[in-house]
Amino acid sequence: MRSNPYTQYKKVQVETSDQGELLLMLYDGALRFLGKGMKALDEGDLEGCNANLLRAQDIVFELRASLDYSAGKVAASLSGLYDYIYRLLIQANIKKDIEPLYQVEKILLELRDAWKQSLEMISNAR
Repeated sequence: MRSNPYTQYKKVQVETSDQGELLLMLYDGALRFLGKGMKALDEGDLEGCNANLLRAQDIVFELRASLDYSAGKVAASLSGLYDYIYRLLIQANIKKDIEPLYQVEKILLELRDAWKQSLEMISNAR
């Protein structure tokens, strides 16, 4: 059976990316699943909402697990922020409340944009 070309492309992209690019992909994935979960909730698709919010939770968990605590206070601060995001996702999923998801979206967008800007600065410095 042939595999999906998009799946193959994403697999190669992940395998050939550096750590900074992988983190950016994780943020993008979390935002994508969050958006799908919000849309499903808005449409009354509770099963779809649950599935997508669980995927977003998994990515936030992975972001937290990838922190390098030897880097100092930044990792500890991000850890607390990821814990907060994770709790908001759980709360929103249990209560089927979209309000916490808007807050999660805002935080993730800010983190993603900051990370992207950092990568661009590093790239331009080379």
